[in-house]
Amino acid sequence: MGGSGVSIYYGSASGLEPDAETDFYYFPKDSLENDKQTPKIDDIILNVNDGKFFRVIDILEDTYECMLLLVSGSGEGPSQIFKPKLVVETPPENMVNGQSLKVYFTATSARDENNDILDNKLTITYTLSEVIDKNTVTQYYTGTKSVNSGERSFIEITNLRESQQTEIAIYASGSNHTKPSSTSRSNVTTSNLTLSYPFGFSDATRYSPDTVVLSCDVVGNLPKILDFYFDDDNTPK
Repeated sequence: MGGSGVSIYYGSASGLEPDAETDFYYFPKDSLENDKQTPKIDDIILNVNDGKFFRVIDILEDTYECMLLLVSGSGEGPSQIFKPKLVVETPPENMVNGQSLKVYFTATSARDENNDILDNKLTITYTLSEVIDKNTVTQYYTGTKSVNSGERSFIEITNLRESQQTEIAIYASGSNHTKPSSTSRSNVTTSNLTLSYPFGFSDATRYSPDTVVLSCDVVGNLPKILDFYFDDDNTPK
């Protein structure tokens, strides 16, 4: 197309709407007129059902992630600019009191109608809120971090409240685009980790020389490693 090396493909997809989280469109691969065609990034798909043009920005397993191209003179307004994209890796649901938590993510800048990024640097804003019930949270901390667009990074949280469920909310924003990304939310519960004798334990119990019965009652969904050792006169071996 115009010597740019961009190809145009034809497809027939119905009901295409922008995703609520990303603002991108997801064109089904099996909706191309020729299912043996393989559009590459920056190629154009013309949807004959509605006459709209879509630029491919990513190739997924079953769909092409696309941005809508607004044709000059179409009366559809100015060229569309999308908001930043934030993908957060799911953190553990449970932590021990006092542990720090690293939350990993990748934030990508908003793009203009030519698929060019608007910000090389993005600001990550995150908040910590105490969960009162399923409908009520109370925010107690806000932090920010500057990251490079498209690079995997993390925030380290060292102030989770003890023995409490905390909601972690994260979003990305750029200086050259006012619309932030969608907000990612996840909950983490902190608990106290204690070791105590189980009910009915007696240090007067005698065991045969080659058999020892060990009892361990585990409560909660925390990852745990228990190390056992046996000593002689309180001297570890």
